[in-house]
Amino acid sequence: MGHIKTISQMIRDGSFDNEFVPAYERALNEGKQTYIHRGSKYSIEYANNVIELVSSFRSNKTDEDAIKLIKRFE
Repeated sequence: MGHIKTISQMIRDGSFDNEFVPAYERALNEGKQTYIHRGSKYSIEYANNVIELVSSFRSNKTDEDAIKLIKRFE
């Protein structure tokens, strides 16, 4: 699954807020450079960029709007 498709799926199923972001925050607090989420390895830098991207889409939109915008990159 491509990265953008993975991100939109995580938003859709709730794992972005409930799993991805908390795992990122734990890894960041522990000084790690990478972490594993659902069997995939992510760098802290990549995760930070994904979180910023999703946050910018969400700022004035619903999750569904964010998913539609993200899907344009699939």
